[in-house]
Amino acid sequence: MLQTILTAILCYTSTNIDDLFLLTLLCAQADSKAGQRSILTGHCLGIGAPTSVSLLGAFGLQFIADERLTRLLGLVPILLGIRSWRQTKGDDAPSPFRATLGTSGIFLLTVANGADNVGVYIPAFSRSTLSQLGVTFLLFALLCLIWWLLAARLASHPLLRRKLQQYQHILVPLVLIAIGLSVLLG
Repeated sequence: MLQTILTAILCYTSTNIDDLFLLTLLCAQADSKAGQRSILTGHCLGIGAPTSVSLLGAFGLQFIADERLTRLLGLVPILLGIRSWRQTKGDDAPSPFRATLGTSGIFLLTVANGADNVGVYIPAFSRSTLSQLGVTFLLFALLCLIWWLLAARLASHPLLRRKLQQYQHILVPLVLIAIGLSVLLG
């Protein structure tokens, strides 16, 4: 169970660390509680979409793939980590936008920003039992809320936000590569 919890936290964190910066920028621009709720709702729905697609992909793999192929899917997050490592800090910086996009706008931004999630989640989910998936999805929902709360907090501390943005280019690749290695070697 502890391994399931750690894997879920690692999967969510590695694929959504960039969303933390996105949420921080949105929260800094939100001018009302309704705007903050819209950000939270859009973000949670936006995380749910690639998670659902990944679940369908993982179930498909269980029927058609043997364990060796599933382990090879660990190469996907490793390659994403290497690609992320090669990008410059300037390429990773989100463009400015307004929190007034509404729930649907935030949803679309989160889905677009989370394209890498599917490549990480499918291999992780394909090796999970139903109870492990239940724990994972519960943690994802909790982490979605925590991400929003943390982003709102960061939005009020510009120095910390700048430092996190400065080192994002190191943290994201390392965590993605660690997930890939855990799937590949698992």
